[in-house]
Amino acid sequence: MYENNLTGSGVAVQNFGLFTTMLVEEVVAYWKTNREQGLSSDAVIAARKEYGSNQLQTNESRIWLLLWRQINSSFVYLLFSAAILSLLLGEVLNGCMIFFVILIMVLFGFYQEFFAEKTLESLRGRITYHVKVRRNGQIITLASHELVPGDIVILEPGDLIVADMRFIEAEHCTVDESTLTGESIAVIKTADVLSHAEETLFGAHNIGF
Repeated sequence: MYENNLTGSGVAVQNFGLFTTMLVEEVVAYWKTNREQGLSSDAVIAARKEYGSNQLQTNESRIWLLLWRQINSSFVYLLFSAAILSLLLGEVLNGCMIFFVILIMVLFGFYQEFFAEKTLESLRGRITYHVKVRRNGQIITLASHELVPGDIVILEPGDLIVADMRFIEAEHCTVDESTLTGESIAVIKTADVLSHAEETLFGAHNIGF
């Protein structure tokens, strides 16, 4: 425990299975960080160049991909087959009407999904989470996207875990992982080393997700 009732702290990591069996000292050494001082400014700059920002990579709404999603439907295929069959049977009007229905369905679905994704992207840009980290021997608060692997992250009750991290210190620490595992009961987290490399979300009790 640090001096101000911190619930836990961890080192931001990748490929969590590797770190479940590591001693705290080994994890700290692996990321070339310092448990008490955290990363230096130079180390942060180097890590950001190597790993980039701590944020999910989202694809821009690609028009052709969205359009293909609307076309790639069993119901659309069924209607298309019915239209072709109508044309082969000489029922040109019925075939054309079915093609028109398909066109309206595809365009309407495309319109809805395109603007829904644009709205979602706009909301993502407005939401910023913050996290406490130890850098250069001081505890500072920064935006979650500025976090880099090796940062000493300090968690308090109610905080979001904004990156996968190995707990290096924990006291009565529980984490709600229901959005990941569907389990409604909070999971007890520990800084203890596991007996074997754990690759599952359920078993990685010394990793925060």
